[in-house]
Amino acid sequence: MISDATRVRPLRGLLGPLLLVLLLAFVVACSGDGESALDTQPTASAEPSPPDSDDAEAAVLAAWEAYWTVHVASENNADDSPEPFKDVATGSIVERQLKSVGDYKEMGLVRVGAPEFRDAQVTVDGDTAEVEFCMNEDTWGAEVDGEPVAPPDLGFRPRLNRLELHDDAWLVVESAPGEEITC
Repeated sequence: MISDATRVRPLRGLLGPLLLVLLLAFVVACSGDGESALDTQPTASAEPSPPDSDDAEAAVLAAWEAYWTVHVASENNADDSPEPFKDVATGSIVERQLKSVGDYKEMGLVRVGAPEFRDAQVTVDGDTAEVEFCMNEDTWGAEVDGEPVAPPDLGFRPRLNRLELHDDAWLVVESAPGEEITC
């Protein structure tokens, strides 16, 4: 999955719909099966890295990709079950996602397509990590009662996911706008 340039491509087709649903959720709450490329550029943590930091960064990146795969699938399939998230996320991020999907179901909304990702930067500091990345939801539309709804053209925007190590597994615990990355 990760080439010598640490380019990752497992999420095309799944992330677009997820991002549109997230965008719609942000708008409402105020705040496909292709491949989407993720260009990763791991960054050094503020403290000296242990010898296995490359392994930790790879594990965090894999966990982050798994989270987005589940996230997009939940919105594209209108699945508000917590089961798919048990190995990829925890806490309020899961609760918020399940509430969003439940709200979408009530509105008759289902995401279609997938977001695009690029420039993922991984930082690991002990049992915590961050993945800051650029995300484009323009390709992640929606349908309401079977009628297409086009997403707004916002282009790539900076995003951040925080992960924590729980029982030897990296889990996403927070999602927020990115601050340190320019898209």
